[in-house]
Amino acid sequence: APAALRRNGFAGPADTTQLFLVRHVDGLRAAQLLLTSDVPWLTVPPEVTVQPRVTPIAARYYPERLTTPGVYVGTVEARNPTDTTAGPLFTLLSTVVVPIDLETRPLTDSTRIIPPGRAQRYFVRVPHPGTSLRVSARVADADEDALLMVYDPQGRPASANPDSLVTLGFGKALSTVVIVPAEDM
Repeated sequence: APAALRRNGFAGPADTTQLFLVRHVDGLRAAQLLLTSDVPWLTVPPEVTVQPRVTPIAARYYPERLTTPGVYVGTVEARNPTDTTAGPLFTLLSTVVVPIDLETRPLTDSTRIIPPGRAQRYFVRVPHPGTSLRVSARVADADEDALLMVYDPQGRPASANPDSLVTLGFGKALSTVVIVPAEDM
C-alpha cells in the first residue's frame, strides 16, 4: 500500500502492522533479503525469503516509542545477503505523524518566531467528530508576511473553502481566524 491513514492513530494491535508487497520487476534477484530498520519504533524480520511474484514484508510499529507529537520517518533497507557491500536493493520509507491531541490540551504557540522562508507545521487530532475547528494566526507587524493553510487528512484545503488559505501582512490583515465547520471534519 502506498499509504495508510489511521484517523484514530494506533487504536489496537491490528494498527501496528503494515504489510508491504515487493514485486520483482526485472533481472536477477536475490533468493533472500536481509532487512534492517534505522529507527527503534519500526521493526521488520531480519531476513525474508523472496517469493516468485510478490514478497510480503510485514513492518511493525511500536507506538509506545512515539511519545512526542511530530513527524517520524523510518527507512527499511533490503540487501542481498551474499553481497551486502553492493548497497541496498531497495528501501521502504515509512512516515508516521503523531498529532497534537486537542482533547488533552489546546495548541498555543504564541512565542514561536518563524524565520523568513521557513514553514511551521502543526498536525492536530480533532477531539470529536462533528466538532468545529478554530485556527487563529497573527503577524507582529505589517511588514511581515505569512500564509496560513489549513488542510484535512487527505491533503485538501480544509472545507474546500478559500478561507482556509489566508495571507497575512504586507498591507493585508495582521490576524485571522479560520473556522472549519463540524460537517467538514
